[in-house]
Amino acid sequence: MVTDRDFHTSARQRFIERLAEPSVCIIFSGTSKKVTIDDEYRFFADVNFRYLTGLDREGMIYVVRKTEEMTLEMIFAPDKDEKEERWHGKRMSSDEIREITGIEKVMASEDYGAWLVDILADEDIKILTDLTSVTDETKELVKNSAERISDVSKILEEMRLIKASCEISCIREAARITEEAVESLKAYVKEGMTEYDLLTRLEYELARRSGQIFSFATIVACNSNSLYLHHSMADRDMKVVPGGYIQIDCGARCDGYCADISRVIFTGGKAPYEDPSDKRYLLHGIIKELRQEAMAFIRPGVTFAELNSVMHKICSERLKELGLIGEDEDPKEAVKRYYWHNTSHFLGLNVHDVGGKDKVFAAGMTLALEPGVYIPEWSMGFRIEDDVLVTENGCCYLSSGRDDAGEEYICI
Repeated sequence: MVTDRDFHTSARQRFIERLAEPSVCIIFSGTSKKVTIDDEYRFFADVNFRYLTGLDREGMIYVVRKTEEMTLEMIFAPDKDEKEERWHGKRMSSDEIREITGIEKVMASEDYGAWLVDILADEDIKILTDLTSVTDETKELVKNSAERISDVSKILEEMRLIKASCEISCIREAARITEEAVESLKAYVKEGMTEYDLLTRLEYELARRSGQIFSFATIVACNSNSLYLHHSMADRDMKVVPGGYIQIDCGARCDGYCADISRVIFTGGKAPYEDPSDKRYLLHGIIKELRQEAMAFIRPGVTFAELNSVMHKICSERLKELGLIGEDEDPKEAVKRYYWHNTSHFLGLNVHDVGGKDKVFAAGMTLALEPGVYIPEWSMGFRIEDDVLVTENGCCYLSSGRDDAGEEYICI
């Protein structure tokens, strides 16, 4: 279910094979970002550093030096230091780092500066790094050596696009945890509860099943607040009401890999079998159809743009039947009033993972699938989202694919 030393060793071998020579590649784990002068955000390691090493601690550096004659890998890491650890927590020993990574040469972080000076003194060596990294250390390296830096991010992007079986298992488990947390929330929902009540409960359910860092900022939006797509600041005044709904968008992580799950919970009012003309269920029916068509369409050889085109066509037809798009309108343009975001995106160590929108789907790619329709005239809109794997002949769900309105109805 989790990635292991063999996985990371194999990834590094494939990575190193593609590096120029003579060269030195430097990838940083990063350090914590400041909240205030004396406080920091919870640390999250650079994802490419984690992908190559399996390590998620701050202040570490992965280095590989490649020539025609040899390849040398090393990790720079903070030394064990009783005084520092007393204040900032336990540090990993060199033996622990070797056990996780399979890299034998572990050096003290304080030696990195002198080592880099020696490396830069050899003008024939190419300096490689990941220019997509947001770490301050990468920015500093580029600032001091800009004319010599070459980017390796495209190599890592291509490697990460096709997932190994252990990576797929991690995403599947992250999705399972996420759905279990959402399901547990449903038993908690009562009339009059605020978005803030629901969000804090949901994040508790996610954290106790996974970890303290989620895939992204959890979204809980009641009723018309769902028209704000990234409504991550829960409203203490917006409440659960009969005949309303709750849009949830959240994701746990498993060994760093993200889930991205969206569900809509219908709160009170008539149940779907009692009043199928309820606008909540009419909209749900459109999204359910879009999901089914998307699952049938996704396969190797197609693109995000082609998928969006299919979704727009179906959506425009259904909205025309509801009188929201006029007979004299251009459906390709009119549908954009209601279909606000892309249908899918790559998923992995980032929730919006590496890979451009023009990439052609291939077996082993993992996606979040999230058709959504938003109708301001109804003060209503939502999406249902699942995580899927592109297979040799099509695609399959990594999450449950749950989309039955009756199962998502709560009598409050």
